[in-house]
Amino acid sequence: MTRFLNIKLAKKRIFGLDVLRSFAILFVLLEHGNNYLPEHLKQIIAPFIFDGVSLFFVLSGYLVGKILIKNIVNNNTDIQFFLTFIKRRWFKTLPNYYLILLVLLFLNFTFNSSISQNNTLSYFVFTQNFNAPHPVFFPEAWSLSIKEWFYLIIPLLLYISLKVLKLPIKKTLIIIILSILLLVTYYRFNIFQTGAITNYGDWDLMLRKQVLTRLDTIIYGVIGAFFHVYFPEIWRKYKNRFFSFGILLFIVSKLIGFFNFNPIDGWYQSIFSFSLTAFATLMTLPYLSNLKSGNRYLMRLFTSIILISYAMYLLNLSIVQFWIIDKIDWTFMKIGISSLGFIKYLIYWCLTFILSILLYKYFENPIMNLRDRKKKRLTN
Repeated sequence: MTRFLNIKLAKKRIFGLDVLRSFAILFVLLEHGNNYLPEHLKQIIAPFIFDGVSLFFVLSGYLVGKILIKNIVNNNTDIQFFLTFIKRRWFKTLPNYYLILLVLLFLNFTFNSSISQNNTLSYFVFTQNFNAPHPVFFPEAWSLSIKEWFYLIIPLLLYISLKVLKLPIKKTLIIIILSILLLVTYYRFNIFQTGAITNYGDWDLMLRKQVLTRLDTIIYGVIGAFFHVYFPEIWRKYKNRFFSFGILLFIVSKLIGFFNFNPIDGWYQSIFSFSLTAFATLMTLPYLSNLKSGNRYLMRLFTSIILISYAMYLLNLSIVQFWIIDKIDWTFMKIGISSLGFIKYLIYWCLTFILSILLYKYFENPIMNLRDRKKKRLTN
């Protein structure tokens, strides 16, 4: 059984970035796992849970941004490069996503007659939350839509700016970064001005989970990549100060929520709360990207977590919670509600890890190996 679940760990990883990604997925699981905990425990845990998806967004923007910027600096700006870049991102994200999407569609169409086929077709092209609230079906997919549109829009803008408009590299990057930051922030401001945000549900669906309201979060990671490539000395020299400032900003963001300085429908929460979390994450990147190694047991732990992090994100809510745990008739257990909640909580974590290891080992990793073999054949 141990061999069946064992996964091969990759070498030459950056320990600091693995730590950040591990915390990101653990924050997501803690947030979703709260569904099974009593209210008083939720209140205790809440101050220690940050927005894991925003951490993922910034980290993705940084890693992808570095790939793009380094290639562009080396004059690799032909259409084939950008197409290859998009294909490699799709190879990494789409197979797992479509597998889980098809499983959920089968389960829903078989056991849930209320689901509409029209509402689910948009999931195949990631338009279900482009500029509208995300549907109830497959709720995890909201963040994947944002990332997929980022993978498509940014290379397109770069190609047009560099090859069609013939703009200088630095100027192109600055224009794209500032344009997305300003336009997305202004778009959130317009939504806030309508007065439509009156409770957490409105804020969550109309601001937090739409493509056009969250693209700027990923751009903060691209800013990190820009400074890392063009100003490496500053990136390394002030990494500790940046990191301390980033941690301080995370604490400030929690204090604002804890003391309720602004209600959920206030201007800060609606317009700038996402920016603060993203900027705080950006500030930690210089230190974490230079943290190449650490305790070998911790390195193994964090590497194991990040390898299955994508699978965990896709499986933990819709599959593990909705279609496994919540479908069981728990009345056979003659115990109190709190005790039953703890049992469900433990099962939730165990099932998420076990199923994620299986999905990674027997589906995601073989596909990634296929992608890499194709790349080697093309370069030989």
